[in-house]
Amino acid sequence: MAWIDLLDRAEFLRKLYPSAPSLREVRVFEVGLRNDGPVVNIRFNLNEFPAAPPTKWIQACANTVQVRLMCVGVLGLEVQGWPSNLIADIDIERSEKTGLILTASAEGFRFKGVFEFISVDAVSAYLKA
Repeated sequence: MAWIDLLDRAEFLRKLYPSAPSLREVRVFEVGLRNDGPVVNIRFNLNEFPAAPPTKWIQACANTVQVRLMCVGVLGLEVQGWPSNLIADIDIERSEKTGLILTASAEGFRFKGVFEFISVDAVSAYLKA
């Protein structure tokens, strides 16, 4: 099953990407912890721009899609390191026992979270020079 199919509120992403885009070597900007939920947000750029983007993205000359995931119901969390200019490989898979597992790894960085569910919190686009 593709990673995009494991997410709640992913209709817009599925519309943009009929085939799930790769989560290899994506630029990670943020991993944020909130105690309401509890929730972990992770924000990253996709490397692929959709073939048929929304008109407002075309008008803005956007060339990069940014996604923010909201990971709700933290069942386990491990974080090691936090380098600048973080380029990581992200994997999302269903846990055999509970929820979903999101891992991200790069040189000097390792993230593993087990969550009750993960939903798409935001999808935006901008012009990356």
